[in-house]
Amino acid sequence: TVQTSASGTEAGGEAKTAADSLHSFTTGQLIALVSDSDALLKKLPGFMADNVERCLGAATCSLLQLSDGMLESRLSLKQRLPGLGSIISTQLSQDCLQQLEQARAVPRLYRHTNREVPTQASAYVGQVLRPLHSSLEEHTGVADRYRHQWSSDALQKICQRYHAIVSDVLVTVKKAEDSLQRLKRTRRSLTPGASPAAGGSGGSMSDEDKIRVQLSLDVQLFGKEMEKLDLKPKDIPAFQDLKALVDSANASVSS
Repeated sequence: TVQTSASGTEAGGEAKTAADSLHSFTTGQLIALVSDSDALLKKLPGFMADNVERCLGAATCSLLQLSDGMLESRLSLKQRLPGLGSIISTQLSQDCLQQLEQARAVPRLYRHTNREVPTQASAYVGQVLRPLHSSLEEHTGVADRYRHQWSSDALQKICQRYHAIVSDVLVTVKKAEDSLQRLKRTRRSLTPGASPAAGGSGGSMSDEDKIRVQLSLDVQLFGKEMEKLDLKPKDIPAFQDLKALVDSANASVSS
């Protein structure tokens, strides 16, 4: 029992070491590894039939052993491809996350600046998915099913991060809005008969609502950018959560 436990622990440690070592490979190297593995899996059955069986003859003991070994090897290799794909999608998403951080700067564009109500998305949105698109374009020889799965998984991770950032911004905006309203109420209570201040040159919409509108426009464009990767936004659950978040915030905007 002790030997079995030790053996299992050792095997688990080796597996973990092997998995950790894959993270040191570049995205391009991992994609090439998947592509080569996929090609090998397709060729092995034909190699057995056209070469091994012809040399050894049918129904020999050696042929049966080789067939079993080949089948086991193919299965083992095939089972490792999803793990490689997970690492690839994570690396692809990491290359895009840096641009997303610019969403945190949106409030600074509208607070006390009298800027007009936004009508178009922020410039950074068009850059977010460019690393993902470029990486996939560099490896067009990979089977479409892999490219689609990697893109989908990467976008799920990217949208989850985008949701977290936008949620933080909206919470901060709401706190600032509530604080300002309390301050205005206090001032009005100290100066009875005073009328609310008129809107600035940027229009009657509050700065906080302009921020909400801008975030909504950004997410709308982000959805269109996703479609350039041949993916439908409705098929990415995290994007649906993100869109629901900004739509809910935007619903309270007073024009």
